[in-house]
Amino acid sequence: MSVSIASNIPGFEHAVCVVDADLESLLKKMEEHLASLQMAAVVLTTLRLRKTYTKTQELITEYNTLQADGRSDKTGEDLQKLLDQLDEHVHQLPVIGFNSGKYDMHVIKQKLAKVCSSDSFD
Repeated sequence: MSVSIASNIPGFEHAVCVVDADLESLLKKMEEHLASLQMAAVVLTTLRLRKTYTKTQELITEYNTLQADGRSDKTGEDLQKLLDQLDEHVHQLPVIGFNSGKYDMHVIKQKLAKVCSSDSFD
C-alpha cells in the first residue's frame, strides 16, 4: 500500500510517498508526517498573526481590568472567545484526498480511527 502527501507549506513543498505493506504502519507514518505539517503550519501562521494575537491579548487585559473595576461590559470575555476560536482555527490542518472516496477510505477506515486517536494531534 502507498500514500502520497503534498503540501504548500514552506519547507514541506516536496511530495512525500510512503510505501508499506502493513496498513497500520503506513497510517502511522502518514499521521507522523501530517503532524509535522500541522506543527509547521501552526508556527508559520502564529508568526504571521503575532500582531493580532498581541494586540487582542492587550485589549483583553485592558477590558478585564476595566470590568474588575466595574467600568466595562463583557467585551474582554468576548475577545477571549474570539482569540480562542482563532487559535483553534490556526491548529487545524485541512487534508484533501483526490479520488479517495471509493477505494482509499474504504480500505483504511477501520484502522484510521485508532491511529488518529493517538496523542500526535493534540
